[in-house]
Amino acid sequence: MTVVTAPFTLAMLLPAAAVCQEGREIRHEDDLPVATLVEVLELDLSEAPIAGRVSSLVESPDGTVFVGGSTEVLVFDPDGAYRGEIGRQGDGPGEFRSLTGLGMHGDTLWTGDAMSGRVTRFLSDGSLLEIITPPPSVRGVPSFLTLAADGSIVGNPLSLVSPGAPAGSRLAVWWRWRAEEGSGAGVVDTLIATEVRDDMLQVSTGGMVVPRPQPFVEWEPVAFGGPESYALAARASAEDDDGFIVVERVQFDGAVDTAVAVRYGPRRITSEDVDRVVDELGGMLSNPPGTRDPTSRPRPEIARELRRQIRTPEFHPALTDLVQGSGGNIWIGREAAASQRKWLIAQEGVGPLARTTLADYQRPLAAGDGYVWLLEPGAFDLPRIVKYRVDTR
Repeated sequence: MTVVTAPFTLAMLLPAAAVCQEGREIRHEDDLPVATLVEVLELDLSEAPIAGRVSSLVESPDGTVFVGGSTEVLVFDPDGAYRGEIGRQGDGPGEFRSLTGLGMHGDTLWTGDAMSGRVTRFLSDGSLLEIITPPPSVRGVPSFLTLAADGSIVGNPLSLVSPGAPAGSRLAVWWRWRAEEGSGAGVVDTLIATEVRDDMLQVSTGGMVVPRPQPFVEWEPVAFGGPESYALAARASAEDDDGFIVVERVQFDGAVDTAVAVRYGPRRITSEDVDRVVDELGGMLSNPPGTRDPTSRPRPEIARELRRQIRTPEFHPALTDLVQGSGGNIWIGREAAASQRKWLIAQEGVGPLARTTLADYQRPLAAGDGYVWLLEPGAFDLPRIVKYRVDTR
């Protein structure tokens, strides 16, 4: 099953959304209640050997919390106290080179390691159960790897693949692999293939060319958490002053249906928006090597080059992120503005429930019915990992 989410129009999305909403009016995000987040638990990281990035988090049915770092899984008691860790940096059994995924199936914990190209299963006490390694010809190196409940692996190469993509773009492919008796390579299917524009800013700063991503790129986020037998894919379309977001379920058997549909008000890109990007990005590129002065003004030649290369669509990108929570809970990351990001909270088959605004530095790690785990900056360059109750009334 291959789903290629190519450019589409608002009219094309309306029939599918109408089926999803079962005759109910599709709500506008501005009409949703504003959710209140109330802190209920902070993990105690004072003794935890956390270094580098935090990739993922999962909470077990008994309240134990597992946090994926770069090369280890940190374990916390239900009250947030640090208990210990599972794994360490390395290439041996139960060791990791670069964790990119973490989840639970029943009482077993799984981890996805991008650099090692394998999935490892543990008991909740850290005992090693199994190592699953799809063939390199299937997975690409490195890859995000996720273990589905049926034992198959869903992956997405970190490097985009080009074959079959239109000129000037690439295809980002999510695939599903499963072992099959008598077949050493197993069986692989393309689950989702999204078209991604293959354009970067190439800015000459005097002596070298610095690549930077285009600032106004619309993309279609995909989420797969592992406990379900489907992935989620979000896309948006805007015409005039009417916008529409659809989150689709892409089932392993090839069926596709609509999980959530919501209207939004597209925000047009103005000359002031472009000026702001040129000032911010041009100022950073104008700093001498090894320095970082946020107040720097862009050098005239860099500002001219940025204005020449920046691709400016009519509207700001509507989607920035997608989180597949437990129990059909979905968090949809909307556009960022003024160091904040809007989020929509939805329930599969029900529709959007509420909206909230997070600081740009806050990142949802996991979500469920009535709660969300956020990663935030803390004191002394340490992160905070906090569980919030989400009140949508």
